[in-house]
Amino acid sequence: MEAVKSNVFLILDGKKQFVIPVYQRMYSWRGEQCERLWSDIVAMQKAGRDGHFVGSIVNIGEKVQPTGFQKFMIIDGQQRLTTLTLLLIALRDYAQAVPTWV
Repeated sequence: MEAVKSNVFLILDGKKQFVIPVYQRMYSWRGEQCERLWSDIVAMQKAGRDGHFVGSIVNIGEKVQPTGFQKFMIIDGQQRLTTLTLLLIALRDYAQAVPTWV
């Protein structure tokens, strides 16, 4: 097994397909966990830090598909990966909704 330090932008770069095995528990983050993550992100930005450890994402890479995308089975970190994806979608949608003249 090999551990590699990465960041969310490299993980969610649009060139990977993530598979959540059926034995993983259902998504269960509530407002409390999301608020904690958001406050950590805000505190990181205010402190001028480049990154924040949100926990491990353990995956097993499968062979590259004919489409050029590689599948990764998520063994641990499904809740974090899902929440970060939803956060990025919300930020994108917010940025697109804000008038450019503001």
